[in-house]
Amino acid sequence: AQSICDLGASAARIYPTVVFYGTPLCEMVTNGSYAPLSVEEAVVRTAKIYEVFCERGIPCIRIGLCASDELFSEAHVMAGPNHAALGELVQSEYAYSKLLESLSHAGLLGKEVVLLLPKREVSRFVGQKRRNLLRLEQESGTLVRRVLGKEDLQEPLPQPWQMA
Repeated sequence: AQSICDLGASAARIYPTVVFYGTPLCEMVTNGSYAPLSVEEAVVRTAKIYEVFCERGIPCIRIGLCASDELFSEAHVMAGPNHAALGELVQSEYAYSKLLESLSHAGLLGKEVVLLLPKREVSRFVGQKRRNLLRLEQESGTLVRRVLGKEDLQEPLPQPWQMA
């Protein structure tokens, strides 16, 4: 990702490797010379790549394959991180890392907090099925009492933490 940025990219697409039947990669999986990533492994790795692009101001215009019947059919896909919401999962993982960083910097890990976020970012920070909030409590003992979305906030997490 750093090298791509250094080459002057104006946008990026990230495609974790998906294995399709009838390809040389499928043969490699079959003979054990290639091990595809799980969705969870791909999310964690891709979030790190996504972070590099974000920090360098390069927009990621796609993460994961574009949803279509063939690309998501069990008849075509052998293995790999093929998930219809992969981009959302990656952005949520990235948001979780920023959440941990902000809480740590503010000295609020392990406490009860209220989050103030740009309204458009709330779902990314909360995560699918409140995954990030549950994870935050399990991993750091931080309990999020309330999440507030504010329409006119421009930047995620501008001093968003308050004691509950």
